[in-house]
Amino acid sequence: MCYRNFAVGVVLLFAALPLGATDPEVLHIGFVDSILQEAAPSRRKLFSKEFSDLVRDLTGLKSVVTQGINPETSAKQLDEEKWHLGVFHGVEYAWIAAKHPKLRPLILTKARVDPIKAVLVVKKESGVAGFPDLKGKKINMLQVQHCQLFTEKATGKTRDYFSNVVQLRSIEDALDGVLRDDVQAAVVDSPGMAMYKDIQPGRFSRLKVVAESESFPPAVVVYREGALSDKMLSFLKERMLKARDSDKGRETLDAFRIAGFELVPAGFEQQITDILKAYPPPEF
Repeated sequence: MCYRNFAVGVVLLFAALPLGATDPEVLHIGFVDSILQEAAPSRRKLFSKEFSDLVRDLTGLKSVVTQGINPETSAKQLDEEKWHLGVFHGVEYAWIAAKHPKLRPLILTKARVDPIKAVLVVKKESGVAGFPDLKGKKINMLQVQHCQLFTEKATGKTRDYFSNVVQLRSIEDALDGVLRDDVQAAVVDSPGMAMYKDIQPGRFSRLKVVAESESFPPAVVVYREGALSDKMLSFLKERMLKARDSDKGRETLDAFRIAGFELVPAGFEQQITDILKAYPPPEF
């Protein structure tokens, strides 16, 4: 998912927000750096102000928006109540959950395709059966964190394994490059593949998936226990779950490729355990 998905999702949190006695008047909201990695530099420069303006316009509440901090530092910001909400990729939440037990998932994003996986895609007639056939070759990679993690796990040091890795923000550019023989393969994600199939069914039919990752947990909106009132937390969840009830809500979610939001399921803890085994935390 791109940074806009998360921005819109979190904005929906704040409409008509009721303040409890212990709730802050200025909300501090943080985005882990990987959430914004798909955005162009010029867009990232404007993001904090634009997002803060959106929160003010929708709610009348002031907010401070922080971006570009790694998962461990972000977790500390929440633990120290410098942030009230943080947005993490699911695998990043797995990395920090054990070290920061007071951080809890508020709600999950719901992708259009479940489960979320990274996939290795080639032309059907290429003869490529997996990563070993691509050593020393050129590939495209969608600029999404789980694509990077999957490739690194499969190849070791990605930059040393391939002759060139082209990072792209567009699913169409990534897959069209394979069809044009600009590259020998592309690493993209399952939601992106589903979108490409819808908009380019003919081109999609000429491609095949030859390897796929483990299932990645969806993105998580995280809070620290005690930092916000139960009243506010309940309202936030209720509001997000009803985001598709209005025409405007559906339009907004559809525009940013979000199917909706969902409560944290009973099996989420096991998902976190499984993804942590597959992708141990890096050094921060």
